[in-house]
Amino acid sequence: AFVVPVSYFLDDSNCHSKKEIEYLGETFVMRTFYYKAECQRTFKIWGLTAHFAYQVARIAAEAAATTTITCTNTLKPPIDQIRSKDEAIIAGHLFRLQTSTSSTTKSYWSKRYYVCTTTMLHQYDSELQATRKASSANKKNRLSLVQFQVSLVQDEEEKTETKKYEFIISVLQGKIQWRLGTSTDEERKKWKETLEAISIK
Repeated sequence: AFVVPVSYFLDDSNCHSKKEIEYLGETFVMRTFYYKAECQRTFKIWGLTAHFAYQVARIAAEAAATTTITCTNTLKPPIDQIRSKDEAIIAGHLFRLQTSTSSTTKSYWSKRYYVCTTTMLHQYDSELQATRKASSANKKNRLSLVQFQVSLVQDEEEKTETKKYEFIISVLQGKIQWRLGTSTDEERKKWKETLEAISIK
């Protein structure tokens, strides 16, 4: 058995091939994926397995239309000085808004450690986990920074100790959105400026 992140199926660059088929008068797109697991074996995901995995990923992405984060930032060298696409540009703790489709469960903020490169935003449970997994090619909870947009969420006038300065990263034309927040407006500006620099690089 092996585990594949749901987001993997939404990234077109991971899709090896697509084929249209007709069934009962309807047209369906069947996809084929190849996934390299942690055991270093490459698995072929195709047919109905791939089709259902893609549909579930798409539905989950639409349901999780909001997501958030908070940060203690470490700003790295300017974008044009980064030598490797895997080199971190900015990293720190952020709060991410976890939402629920259940009417009985309220949304809540979870504190995680984030590492941003020129191509990916990685989420880890802690800074220690980020250090241990820095050389891993299979990182969970990551957001591909390809054709993405960054937007600010209007601040509430009331200031409290738990106030978050929020921003949203949208990919796949808004199908996936991470709603993130920082504890200060200055931190939010650093993340926004860094992400915008990546988007136009």
